[in-house]
Amino acid sequence: MPPSSTVMVIEDDPDCLEAMTVVLEHAGCMVSVAADGHEALRALEAGPPPDLILLDLMLPVMDGWQF
Repeated sequence: MPPSSTVMVIEDDPDCLEAMTVVLEHAGCMVSVAADGHEALRALEAGPPPDLILLDLMLPVMDGWQF
């Protein structure tokens, strides 16, 4: 990905979330996070869309399939 790309990570497992965030930030990406589909939708409505969304399919509240 080009430097300063934005990535939204939607993941409820804190260890996976931290690992993905560290790797993406080390690659020069700006990272935003959400713990479930509802939280992600609110964030997407509030700001510009990310360049990439990494989405866990097995989430609480609203899963990846519903998202």
